[in-house]
Amino acid sequence: MDNYTLNFNQLFKTTKLFDDYLKGNLNDLFRYDFTDSGNLEKVAHEINGKHIDQHLLYKVVSDGNKKFEPSTKTLHNIELLKQPETLCVFSSQQTGILGGPMLTIYKALTAVKLSEKCQQILKRPVVPCFWMATDDHDFEEVRYANFLQRDGEITTVSYNPLNAPSNTPIAEIVMDENVNKLLESVENSLIDTEFKQQLVNVLNEFYSPGRKLSEAFAMLFYYFLGDWGIILVDPNFLGMKESFRNVYSKEILHHDKTQQLFKQRTELLLKN
Repeated sequence: MDNYTLNFNQLFKTTKLFDDYLKGNLNDLFRYDFTDSGNLEKVAHEINGKHIDQHLLYKVVSDGNKKFEPSTKTLHNIELLKQPETLCVFSSQQTGILGGPMLTIYKALTAVKLSEKCQQILKRPVVPCFWMATDDHDFEEVRYANFLQRDGEITTVSYNPLNAPSNTPIAEIVMDENVNKLLESVENSLIDTEFKQQLVNVLNEFYSPGRKLSEAFAMLFYYFLGDWGIILVDPNFLGMKESFRNVYSKEILHHDKTQQLFKQRTELLLKN
């Protein structure tokens, strides 16, 4: 099989900001040049200098993942969190209905590939993690799913609960009986293949009335990607926010400084 390299501009229209980021033209806005793998050692050294209660984080992540039935490889990586030399590579996305858009999978697999690269360079355990953005309040943005048909047309299905949540974190949304209508729409929209019925059965198992939307996302995520060893991390795992109390306190007490830095970075971006 032949491999070809394509520039992003050959695939779809990109913004100047995106192009500048890839070309390294915005490196002055970051502490380190992300294109230089030699900087990984510096970042790892900085992390080593921070006081992190790894046993507490291990317990929070381990307990939070139990109900999702993670794979053996993911459980192995969770165990690695207890080791002081272990580092994590994170990617993230909103917990969309039926797993969200394809970019969710691309982001997760990118974390896997990057963790493998970092582990090879740093000669220490590096595990891939996926941050579930369950504190997001934009239900309208996550309740849709699109399917590509053989004729190139897009079919859209949506979850329409009896009482649409308003300003409610995704973590608190519990699916009602109308999720069954969503599943019916999915079954009618899927192309007939030898895999269709298996997928329909899986979705019916995970997306059921009374279950949290974020939990269904996690279970489906592990069903498709569990063998890669990715660790799901949810800010609403019991004890997670408590472990970051000092971070929250610092941001609240020094919000004016954060705002000023944000303003300065925005001005620099606009100049570029």
